[in-house]
Amino acid sequence: MNKKKNIISGGWEKYLLIFLLVPLFSGCAVPEKNSAESGRVKLVFTGDIMTGRKVEEICRTKNDWNWPFLKVRNYFKSCDFVFGNLEGALTKNEDKTSGKDKKIWLKLPPESVLGLEYAGFNALGIANNHILDYGGKGLQDTLKDLDKTGIQHTGAAMEPEKAFNPVIFTKNSCKFAIFAFNDIGYDKWGIERKNSLVADCEDERASKLLRNAVQNGEIVIVNLHFGREYSKIQDERQEMIARKFIDAGASLVIGHHSHQIQPTERYKDGFIAYGLGNFLFDQDWNPEAMKGIILEMIVEDGKISGIKILETEISGEFQVFLNECPIQNPTSLFELPALPLWLRGTGRGADTEYPTEEGKE
Repeated sequence: MNKKKNIISGGWEKYLLIFLLVPLFSGCAVPEKNSAESGRVKLVFTGDIMTGRKVEEICRTKNDWNWPFLKVRNYFKSCDFVFGNLEGALTKNEDKTSGKDKKIWLKLPPESVLGLEYAGFNALGIANNHILDYGGKGLQDTLKDLDKTGIQHTGAAMEPEKAFNPVIFTKNSCKFAIFAFNDIGYDKWGIERKNSLVADCEDERASKLLRNAVQNGEIVIVNLHFGREYSKIQDERQEMIARKFIDAGASLVIGHHSHQIQPTERYKDGFIAYGLGNFLFDQDWNPEAMKGIILEMIVEDGKISGIKILETEISGEFQVFLNECPIQNPTSLFELPALPLWLRGTGRGADTEYPTEEGKE
């Protein structure tokens, strides 16, 4: 049996100590060496991105597809690799899929890909419960628009086998394999999970390709669309799936779909963020869905040397703002608190239920 090497530099305890001390002595603005000079690589991962509905309306009103990203572009441009979850199909196709209890379809304006390109996204995960809302034609249009701008993608393809292929990124002799898998919504499209156009997290090909990447010396990152919407705490199935991929060799597992920020945990030699919340969405009827976190991973000499959690907030005009000060007490991020650190002091319990308006997600 192949044993995964520990690519976490110095152990998590060392990282936690460094992470706690840096804000005390240097504040938020920490000078960084050029990545080419230092051999370090900075990758960042965002939550759900939805450029349709109200977001589309304001972009058309302002005649500016860059509008949602104006306040985060400079930060993204300082990173070596930027990845997010694209929640919906970039298409003009009107033919909706239909299946069991399907109520919500997310269609994104094809022009909005220009804003994603402007923002600095290098790649997007499209393994989610809305990528097939407008059928194979919607997926085909999405792939074509992303390819035109040079934004890489993973998690869905017109050929089922290719849906499992990761995005490969190489920088400073470090090679990364970024996967995206889905656990939600196949029945609502009226299709079987097996051999669909969207990479299924239960499919044996997912773990097989992941193990192959580890054997090739690649640092493996897995994006998962799973869990329950509007839940602030991960469920047992999320824990089972995420930990399975860490056991298979992933160093980092990142969750999407909850539209809420969920806890993080250290598991064995890996790190799990169960839900990054929304990066760009129009769910302004739910105040917690207008918040998110960005996970920033630093790799030096082929090993993960640090992970930061940065907070984001979506304005009333659907523009993303970034708090570049990392969360100040990261120790609790490696536990499973009854209420996540970033939600404390809000006066809302972890089991708070927000009303889901009919026809909205």
